[in-house]
Amino acid sequence: MKKILFTFTFLLATLTGAFSYTNDETQGRLVIKQLADMNTPRISHQIMETEDGIAVFGGHTTGFAMTMTAERYNRETNSWTQMTMPNYHDYSGSIILDDGQLLIMGGMSSNSGVGASNKCDYYDPKTNSFTTAANLTVPRSMMKADRTESGKIYFMGCWYNSSYSVECYDQETKTFSKAADGFSAFMPFVFAMRGERVVVAYEKRLFLVENGTGTDVECDLLKEYTILKPWHEVQMKDYKLADGSAVVVARNNNQEPALLRIYDDATKGIQVEKIVDLPMTLPNNADTSLAYEIEATRIFCDNAAKKVYMMIRVDGDPCSPGIVEYAYASTDKLTGGSTTVYAPDKRLDLYVIDGAWLRLADGTFISTGGNTSNDSRANFNAHAATYAYTLTKGQKGDANGDGSVDVADIATIITIMASGAEGDSKAFDVNGDGVIDVADIAAIITIMAGQ
Repeated sequence: MKKILFTFTFLLATLTGAFSYTNDETQGRLVIKQLADMNTPRISHQIMETEDGIAVFGGHTTGFAMTMTAERYNRETNSWTQMTMPNYHDYSGSIILDDGQLLIMGGMSSNSGVGASNKCDYYDPKTNSFTTAANLTVPRSMMKADRTESGKIYFMGCWYNSSYSVECYDQETKTFSKAADGFSAFMPFVFAMRGERVVVAYEKRLFLVENGTGTDVECDLLKEYTILKPWHEVQMKDYKLADGSAVVVARNNNQEPALLRIYDDATKGIQVEKIVDLPMTLPNNADTSLAYEIEATRIFCDNAAKKVYMMIRVDGDPCSPGIVEYAYASTDKLTGGSTTVYAPDKRLDLYVIDGAWLRLADGTFISTGGNTSNDSRANFNAHAATYAYTLTKGQKGDANGDGSVDVADIATIITIMASGAEGDSKAFDVNGDGVIDVADIAAIITIMAGQ
């Protein structure tokens, strides 16, 4: 008995400072696990999945100093190995080529986010090596890229760049060329549509690139909604549905978020439709509302599961990310879907939203680096933390949301009881009587005994 009490005491001590949210039909839990730190703190770097884990490239470290380092993470050893790139790539662009290599393009040309570079490199994950690529036609940073049906890659990005052109990379000739004159959009979305048609989406503007020319697309919906910018390292493939259309987050004139779809109709051309109004609040275990902010930089489309995931910042604790899941029956019935909010299961002390994110093939979300604070000089304070996030709807008795029912869940119930929390949370009120008390502990023990 003393051993059990000691175990409970120890578990309570380790859970101090954690927080949880109501786990009902519209809410799940984001379970966070910390992995090994990178060797170099970094912000605004690129990221890709490899056979043995992940790899990150460039960005800038503490003091807004650009780094020429890259790192590869091995999931089996939970360790990072550092490498050196041929060129600096901070606030750059990247895309995975048909041969599996990562093409890393441009970025800043000096520390503190000033100037732009035209340097490009290839990274081959099979040989774990770099080679230099041709230069961009003009220096660029913050560009976004997508490939057309022919395999040509179109991209745009214009921060610290006097040229507003859309550029093209030919995978066969490995050369860059100007595709069309564009407009001033330093952080646009770039989506390939049918054939060789490419759409640049920026705030309230849609720009169609076709046959070497660019034209504006009229859209009544964008008189009411403004498309939010895609910060940092996002990949356009993550925003694409199976039918080739793209989804973005926008806010209306009242600052209310919604999910929009951009598609290419064979007879009507480029069209935009509103899929769903996104929820703006989520309940917590004290039955009060917590607002959150949609993090427009990151959307992950899971076409096999017919789900779209959007990153959020939980208000009052911006260090801790969350995820909104939008599930739909089929692409032609996107407006009939439902949303689920996944709230973090514990408080983070670092601003991981500003790091590089990736959704692995197994559905795990990964964050690398970011800011140590949210002050006006946040970009000067990088960190090296790496976290893995898994989604769970929870099961009866799984109070801590780790996917199993065990003594750790009993410790969580004791913590909730000690805090004086009340309510009908399905995560904590295991026996469903509307009270969180020792009866819920007994219910967990019963579940454990039947496993």
